[in-house]
Amino acid sequence: MSASVRLPDMHLPLPLTPGDAIGLFSPAGPVRDLEPVRRGIRILQEMGFVPRPGPLLTKQMNGCAPDPDCPDYLAGSDQERAHELHTLWRDPALRGLMAVRGGYGCLRLLPLLDYTLFRQNPRPVIGFSDLSGLASALLRRSGLAMIHGPVLTSLARHDQASRDRLRQLLCQGPFSLDWRGQVMIHQDGEAAGPLVCGNLTTLVHLLHTPWFPDLDGALLLIEDTGESPYRLDRLLTHLALTGCLENLAGIMLGEFDHAGLRERHPGRSLTRLVAQRVRELTRDRNIPCWSSVPVGHQRCNQALIFGHRYRMSDAGLLLYEEGS
Repeated sequence: MSASVRLPDMHLPLPLTPGDAIGLFSPAGPVRDLEPVRRGIRILQEMGFVPRPGPLLTKQMNGCAPDPDCPDYLAGSDQERAHELHTLWRDPALRGLMAVRGGYGCLRLLPLLDYTLFRQNPRPVIGFSDLSGLASALLRRSGLAMIHGPVLTSLARHDQASRDRLRQLLCQGPFSLDWRGQVMIHQDGEAAGPLVCGNLTTLVHLLHTPWFPDLDGALLLIEDTGESPYRLDRLLTHLALTGCLENLAGIMLGEFDHAGLRERHPGRSLTRLVAQRVRELTRDRNIPCWSSVPVGHQRCNQALIFGHRYRMSDAGLLLYEEGS
């Protein structure tokens, strides 16, 4: 990240307290099944928060027919989704925002957002997958660090440890993570830098846009879901050919899952294949490289802070660096 992004007054307004309200916004696709929404709302309530659905989710929960002029893969028009985010952001009763779900559509919002509003009224925003594009834009344009963690509809499928980590981060602030014995260390060593985490496909789609994160000196953590091995290889190779991997401080690989690969090759690990390709592409740099990091679309998705400084240790500890 450029010097203009590494702000000493980077905003992450924490902690939250029990009883605080969290707004639920829909930046991408519609909800196809309301049960994960209901379960996610119950989990937030069990954490002590008060979930407040935004207008688009409220319409879906009330059974309102979608706008026939809006593509069925979006929760609303670009203008509606941007307006909802702005409206929730302006609500002083909301202490934080959580995305209802990820998926395609987030990138369409980036040119429409009021980054001055975000900078002047900072609050924690929670999401992952395609939301990592919004995280990069918020950091670059507003100096706002976003929480890379579960969305509402993924809360129920993530394990208790992931839900506990999210609540801990929201209520107590940033902390270090002990992944010793859990992560696989392909290249040891220590490295520190701003954490850039997110979905690999989304990251590549940000290339040559004003919202692509500067990876110089960064710790890059990537994950993806539903992508076949050759497509992941192509995405990684594309990143390498652009030179984006040349100045990384370290790289971490979260979960990469593909149901078809599991069915056809039960003993074959997609994460292992990705790790092998990453090591080939970064061998000349000899930077720390971990895989099996508990971040992704399936069981494990532990919350981290996009843009804040962490340190990768030899043993598998990810240490939060105070003052970042």
